[in-house]
Amino acid sequence: MRQEKAQPNQQEEVQKLFVAHISVIKGFITGLCPNFADADDILQQVFLVTTRKADSFELGTNFLAWVRRIARFVVLEHFRSKKKQPCTLDEDILDLVSESAETLDDTWGDQRSALEKCMEKITPAMRKLLEMRYLKGLMPTQIAARFSRSLNAVNVDLARIRKVLRDCADNELRILQP
Repeated sequence: MRQEKAQPNQQEEVQKLFVAHISVIKGFITGLCPNFADADDILQQVFLVTTRKADSFELGTNFLAWVRRIARFVVLEHFRSKKKQPCTLDEDILDLVSESAETLDDTWGDQRSALEKCMEKITPAMRKLLEMRYLKGLMPTQIAARFSRSLNAVNVDLARIRKVLRDCADNELRILQP
């Protein structure tokens, strides 16, 4: 049985959607498979499968729901092929996690835009500290060493920034919701 290849434009659009949502997809996979090396392998496999199956995705529908279904099957296959059972998951739990993730998509949009507005309001120094911690993945000890500051000072700054962002986001969400 010969599989049809996705049209180049369709395939390209699906790949763009994948890249645009990669952090959400990776978070979903990491939630199912907490081993980061395995999660990276699974993410790559999910990308390949979504590219191969791009013609089955209807543009304008819920991309994240579609790619989560693919990711769920890739995670299950990963554990089957390695002949190891995920320590925390069975298929019922995977179903529940997938359904919960779809429900969260609706609320995450508002929260994300609120957080983006708040990120614009903090100082460049605060943004730099957050970038080092959360985007570059540096530990507070590494940040402290880079800035010749105490570990306690870095932890206190991070806690303060998180509180400022949380309070700001809460205020933004109150404004958004009547």
